[in-house]
Amino acid sequence: MKIKFWDLIRNSNGKLSGSGTAGFFICVSGILAFLAAGVGWFLGKELVLEYLDKVIFFTGTGAALLGVRKLKNEPRNEQNTP
Repeated sequence: MKIKFWDLIRNSNGKLSGSGTAGFFICVSGILAFLAAGVGWFLGKELVLEYLDKVIFFTGTGAALLGVRKLKNEPRNEQNTP
C-alpha cells in the first residue's frame, strides 16, 4: 500500500482540505523542531526540556488537525446493532 502525499491533505471528495494542509505542515515543522531539540540536548544546551514540551504540544495539535479532518468527513453509522 502506497501512501501518497496528496492523500494526507485532501478530504474524501478529493478537494484540498485546509485543516489537513495546516496539520501536515505543523507536523512536519514539529518533527524538525523535535530533531533540533534532540541535537541541542546532546550538545548540552539549556532549557531544551522545556522546549520539548512545547514541541510535543505543537506536533500533537497538527496531528489532531489531521485526525479531525478524517473524522469530520466520515459518514456516521447510526444503526442499532446488538
